[in-house]
Amino acid sequence: MLLGLLFALSISAQTISVKGVVKDAKTGETIVGANVIVKGTQTGTVTDVDGNFTLNASSGATLIVKFIGYQDAELPIAGKSKLIIVLHGAAQCFWKVVL
Repeated sequence: MLLGLLFALSISAQTISVKGVVKDAKTGETIVGANVIVKGTQTGTVTDVDGNFTLNASSGATLIVKFIGYQDAELPIAGKSKLIIVLHGAAQCFWKVVL
C-alpha cells in the first residue's frame, strides 16, 4: 500500500517542459520581457523578443505572469505543455495636483 502511495505521489509531481507566449489582450501583440514565475518557487524566466518562454515545472503548478502596466495573471498549468497567456492592461491612475 505504501508503495502505491509513493508511486501516485511521483506521478502527481511530474515535471514537464512548459512553452508559451504572452500577449496583450487589446492588441494581440506579444509582450517582450514579461516575467513568468512558477508560484511558490524561485523558478522563472523572461519572455524573449517574440513573447515566447520555456521553463520546467510540476504538471500541477501555477504560473504567475507579470509585466509593468498590466494586471498580474495566475494560470494553472494543469498538465498542459503549451500555453497562450493574455495580459490585460492595469487601470490607470491620474493624479491632479492642486496648488
